[in-house]
Amino acid sequence: MGKMWKFYIKLKLNKMGVVARILEKKINNLELELSIAFNQLLSKNEEIILFEEEDFDNGEIPDDYFERRNDISGEVIEICILKVDKNGIYSIDSDNNKIRLTIKFSDLNSIDDRIKLLGLIEDKLTK
Repeated sequence: MGKMWKFYIKLKLNKMGVVARILEKKINNLELELSIAFNQLLSKNEEIILFEEEDFDNGEIPDDYFERRNDISGEVIEICILKVDKNGIYSIDSDNNKIRLTIKFSDLNSIDDRIKLLGLIEDKLTK
């Protein structure tokens, strides 16, 4: 192996330390586990209603808001999730309740939001 090749490999390894690589792998595994858990909950239930749209329209405000990330623009908006089914997550823009959005699980802005949604779904299903 030539000196340039060894230098390139060493440089590549130094760009991301061992701890960073381990943490990145853990995050990737957690995201995969969350997606699997979400799909399992959906496979057992056709529709899960978290908040009635009529209640929102009548001025009631949910306790739980989520952030949705637009992959194209990078814009992050706060949403209220109404229901979940096999076609997606139905939500309302919290600033403009006339805007209805259907998003994917991966559109939620953070792992925390995905965990929070799974918790709400589990709570709803056990009541």
